[in-house]
Amino acid sequence: MTRGNEAFEWSEDMTVLRYHDEPITISQFPILANNIVTQAQRILVEKLCFGENMTENEAFVQLKDSRLDMNPGASIMSYEPNRKILSPSPKSILTLALRQTAPRWKSATSQSDTWNVIPMQTYLHLHELFLDYLVVACHMLGGQPPRGSELLRLRITQTAESDRNLFLLNGQVMMVLRYHKGQAKSGMEKIIPRFLPAQVGKLVLCYLYFVRPFIVMIQRILRIDPCGMSSLLWAKDSIGKKSWDSARLRILMQRHTERYMGVELHIQAWRQIAVAMDRDLLRTPKDLIDSTEFDEEGKEVSLLEQDHNGQAGHSTKVADQHYGLKIGDIPGLDQSILVRYRSVAQKWHQLMGMVLDANDTTIVCIS
Repeated sequence: MTRGNEAFEWSEDMTVLRYHDEPITISQFPILANNIVTQAQRILVEKLCFGENMTENEAFVQLKDSRLDMNPGASIMSYEPNRKILSPSPKSILTLALRQTAPRWKSATSQSDTWNVIPMQTYLHLHELFLDYLVVACHMLGGQPPRGSELLRLRITQTAESDRNLFLLNGQVMMVLRYHKGQAKSGMEKIIPRFLPAQVGKLVLCYLYFVRPFIVMIQRILRIDPCGMSSLLWAKDSIGKKSWDSARLRILMQRHTERYMGVELHIQAWRQIAVAMDRDLLRTPKDLIDSTEFDEEGKEVSLLEQDHNGQAGHSTKVADQHYGLKIGDIPGLDQSILVRYRSVAQKWHQLMGMVLDANDTTIVCIS
């Protein structure tokens, strides 16, 4: 049985997790993950980039980040060395859009070219579909899952009121999400780094550099509040009427898990299953013994176990001490935490089938 929840039980060989009497084979999760990432990439490349695979842009591997820049407007895209390599622009997608013949994006008249609204509206709906898959990919594959309210506050641009929490660390896209269940009482918040696997990171970068600027252009033409005015990755939907919330993520989780696994898993169920998988499949007794220290009460505790728990948002006294430090280039995160949490995320990537072939960027599904 998993701790604190009688609804979960492992099979003897640890290959099946029973959830509310529904058997879930662990090998189903890499299939689920691969399907979600594949669908997101298909929509991005075939529909939003009109068949051009911009996720393989060689400039992405050259991009870096300055996590010291706290000025309003700071982002991966605005970092000056990056702007010399690649600048966000709608021009590339616009050129591809104008080449389309059915339907045409512009209708030629005797007086001038006028925009055709129908392909624009279709494009906005496809954009929403892509973001639906992307949010589930980020939720499930960044390591131990965050709460929905945390993920939907993923901020790509620094503002005067709020810090951005999307970064590049050694070429890997990192989400630094903040949460503390007892923040009102303690006055402290947890700062939890999560790392996206390479193919999901490419989707994020391709979207931010090429697709989002084009979306903003369309929204301005259609006189919709542009998503580019928000610093959030998931703000309002493409038509500017409805904000993203945890209920939408819950529905998407249930839809995709039912479609690809045959069982509906909402956010809370997935968090509990992910913790069970992490604790019972990724942590070995030797690992837990080899990395120990003593807490304030003189009790020997495992650093590795705290890292895994910490990425899931489970607090301990020692974890609170680490998160409260103001060391390094991200307040509250020193280098040792980043290295350890990245290791946790990489183990999770492997368990979820996010293993890149040595010769290309095709995801290899592991059993």
